[in-house]
Amino acid sequence: MQRDLFIEKLLAKARQAGFEAGEIYISDISDFKTGVHLGEITRYSVADKTNLGFRGLYKGKMGCASTQILDEDAIEMLVN
Repeated sequence: MQRDLFIEKLLAKARQAGFEAGEIYISDISDFKTGVHLGEITRYSVADKTNLGFRGLYKGKMGCASTQILDEDAIEMLVN
């Protein structure tokens, strides 16, 4: 799911569930590793990750949850 759409749906679901306030934070991580032996590449890896955290105020109490998957199931998990 597109990031902007995910955020819209998450905030709408949180409001619907009765959250008084909510905050979303996102970090994007790119990682590249390589190994070289005798002038030749012996291994490499490339990884891109997105971490999304949701912190919300519900009935006067603060809670938080995070995910790396941006789908409908993650929205349910974050709000619950």
